[in-house]
Amino acid sequence: MSRTRNIAVAGICAALVWLATVAFQLYIPETKGYFNIGESMVYASALLFGSTIGAFAGGVGSALADLTTGYLVYAPGTFIIKGIEGFVAGFLVSGLKKIPKKVWKPLILVLGVILSSLVYFVGVSYYATSGEPASITIGLPQLGQGEILISLPSLFWGVVAAIVLVIMTFVGLKADLETGSLVLAAGIAGPFMVLGYFLYEYFVLGFGIGALAEVPFNIGQVLVGILVATPLTKVVRKVLKIS
Repeated sequence: MSRTRNIAVAGICAALVWLATVAFQLYIPETKGYFNIGESMVYASALLFGSTIGAFAGGVGSALADLTTGYLVYAPGTFIIKGIEGFVAGFLVSGLKKIPKKVWKPLILVLGVILSSLVYFVGVSYYATSGEPASITIGLPQLGQGEILISLPSLFWGVVAAIVLVIMTFVGLKADLETGSLVLAAGIAGPFMVLGYFLYEYFVLGFGIGALAEVPFNIGQVLVGILVATPLTKVVRKVLKIS
């Protein structure tokens, strides 16, 4: 693409990331952050147009979402973290196509085990005590609807972890080369985001070990992003004839 077209595409992708991020937000009081579905557009931008546009769209679009919805303290970290996430996904996707199935399929399975284990361990350790149901509060400050109490027993996290593992196992065993490369690229980029926010909340925002509270939700963002971005990327590639 020409430089002018690249700039236009980068701007459009950043706008889509912003839109997806602000369209649905669930406030997490423990870290004063929020769950969103912006990863879907971060991944789609990176998988379709490469590392540079992926980094710009992820960093700029996501940081603007923080700035425009009242999460100002997160904006600097988001700019770097989501930028890295978009860059990694865009950088990896082309190279992963060249890796034999016998290599990337086990990688997807291992990734599924890691993600599901993290969801269960953090969920049970932080949100459940002595095996009894525990409640967390998720507010919706942008909609002015107060707070919602959600009971999250250990069984809940076990079911969520199992779903994560089943999805990743299915992809690892059944996916074609294109789908596998898309999932793996986004799946490897996602943990950079999860770790990045944990470190930012731990050291910069000063939440300490409380930063673990957001880990399951950030993993959820990764999974939602993969589930939306993978088919979307394949469709757009066919329509725009992107190789």
